[in-house]
Amino acid sequence: FAYKNESALGKLRRKVPDGNRVAIVTNAGGPGIVATDMTVSSGLRLARFQEETVEALDSHLPDTANLNNPVDIIGDAPTDRYENALAAVIRDEGVDGALVILTPQSMTDVLGTAEAIGRIARRSVKPIMCCFMGIIDVSQGVKYLQEKGIPVFKFPENTAKAFGALYRYSKWLNRQQLAEYELSHDSERAAEIIADCLAAGKTQLGEVDGIGILEAYGFKVLPTQLATSDRQAADI
Repeated sequence: FAYKNESALGKLRRKVPDGNRVAIVTNAGGPGIVATDMTVSSGLRLARFQEETVEALDSHLPDTANLNNPVDIIGDAPTDRYENALAAVIRDEGVDGALVILTPQSMTDVLGTAEAIGRIARRSVKPIMCCFMGIIDVSQGVKYLQEKGIPVFKFPENTAKAFGALYRYSKWLNRQQLAEYELSHDSERAAEIIADCLAAGKTQLGEVDGIGILEAYGFKVLPTQLATSDRQAADI
């Protein structure tokens, strides 16, 4: 993708979770269940909300909503219901990131919801991934999220798998760094091999010359000789 404001959008795309605890916000129960199953299969865990998070959700959502994870804000959810629910869960210290699922209903403000997600994503250091189901009905919202550098997918299982991959990437980034150690090296011998190859008109190192350079820099290699005839091979 080509973005006009690369620095700000780069920060959005580089967000990685500190852990594997995910909050799901959805306006449809079925996709929420699919996302839940795939979340667990992707090495993630459903976050357990703190009491204040549940209280915040309760103050903004209708009585028919599910306040536990996954948070079902009901199919007729307007933009502010999405924004309030996502803001509540992403603030929770027990949440490392969020998946937001939107299925278009006749009253759904797709673009407005995408803009609300964007506002929260800009304020949060935690990654937010979206699933806007449908094609034409959600195209404006998808375009907006893509332009803002917020990951958006067509299906909840793909969204959860992507978050799982992001979590594995975060673990790789935070992996233990091994202490550096010195290798014995003979840079003069390596330079000599390269000079001899260049003098012979070679622009690429073959296996024998390559092994010689590895050996010059302290790598353990098997004893290697080049045979140019069957008799020489037998002698070696």
